Amino acid sequence: MRISFKGIHAELIKITSVSINRIVILILLAAQIIVAIIDAKSILTVGLDATPETSPMLFEAIPPVEFLGFDILQFGIVIFIALAALMGAADFSHHELRQGFLLISKRRTLVNVRFIANSFVLLMVSSLVISLSVITTHLVIGSQEIPPLFLQPKIWLMIDQAVLSWTFAGIFTFSLASLLRKALPALLSMNSFVVGLTAFILEKWSWTSWLPINAYQNIAFHNSDSMVKDGIVGTFCMIVWIIFLSKLSNQQFYKINIGGEY
Repeated sequence: MRISFKGIHAELIKITSVSINRIVILILLAAQIIVAIIDAKSILTVGLDATPETSPMLFEAIPPVEFLGFDILQFGIVIFIALAALMGAADFSHHELRQGFLLISKRRTLVNVRFIANSFVLLMVSSLVISLSVITTHLVIGSQEIPPLFLQPKIWLMIDQAVLSWTFAGIFTFSLASLLRKALPALLSMNSFVVGLTAFILEKWSWTSWLPINAYQNIAFHNSDSMVKDGIVGTFCMIVWIIFLSKLSNQQFYKINIGGEY
């Protein structure tokens, strides 16, 4: 694989200097922390030991302390996928693709640089947002069993799984947006499943667990042997889908007329 470390550095600077990317990242970080605070305070209101019998407003019992803060991550991933879609389509607007060729003349090298740099940014953003969200939850709850700044290894493992899940979903969306050359179709196609269609589709067709819309969700929050197996399968499926979609996107990229629309 041909890469240029100078090109990766330049691409990272370009990604982080785009105003819309900064705005979306700040919105994502602020919104996820606010949701974490609200969720933690609502848990404190009903009590850590609350059950549907003691609190009729609950559909299920409050999970153990170490699992708190993970269920609300479904909120943030909607914004995160929007960020990935914007990043994937960014080079195909306002002739920004030509700027990349000023530094890297070979298309194959530029493709690799774009993929590595954007994947790294998505990994860093997901790590920051998820870690701060979970830590904020435990700070608000103030449990003596789990010091917020010294989380248990089990919690860090679940954070790693969530980061992996988000990152794979983001890279897949980035690749899809690069293939379509537009952010909106990729954003809507992924987020439509994130916000509720996944469970419906999986219930009707079990084979859809191999599709990316379901596979990335199997990676995170596993606390049993069977779910660990699902996580491994989900990780494998996402890697295969990302490679497949990237190949399609790359082949299309090689045929782009730089002197034309892009």
